[in-house]
Amino acid sequence: MGMVERITKNHFSVLVFSGDIDQDCVKSLAMIFDAILEDEKDKLIILDFKKVEYISPNIYNEIFRLFSSAQERKILIYTINAKPKLVRELKSDFVDQKFNFTDSITSKLEELNLKKKRIVLLCFLTKSEFLNE
Repeated sequence: MGMVERITKNHFSVLVFSGDIDQDCVKSLAMIFDAILEDEKDKLIILDFKKVEYISPNIYNEIFRLFSSAQERKILIYTINAKPKLVRELKSDFVDQKFNFTDSITSKLEELNLKKKRIVLLCFLTKSEFLNE
C-alpha cells in the first residue's frame, strides 16, 4: 500500500509517493487534490514517483479525474523520478502522456516564475572597516 505526502512550496506542491499507487493511495490523493483546489494558490503540482514501482490500471480513471479537475483550474501537473519500468508499463497501457513526465522540473518552475532567484549581495568595505579601526 502506497502513501502520499504533500510538501507545500510557494505556489506549488510536491506530492511524494512512498510506494505503489493503489485504491487507498488514490483516496489520500483525492483529499490532497481537494485541499489544493480549495486553496487556489498552487499553479503547479509535481508528482514524485521515485518510490513507485506499480500503478494499478483499475484506478487510472480516478487519477485522471483528479488531474482534469486541477487542469480545469489551470494547474499544471508534471511527474518526476519515474522508474523506466513504470514508464514502459504506462506506455503499454497508453496512459503515459497523462502523467506528463519530465526529467527536470527546474525549467517548468522558471517558466511559471516559481523558482527562487539567487540574490548575490556584494559588500564593499574600506580597509579601516574591514580591520575594525
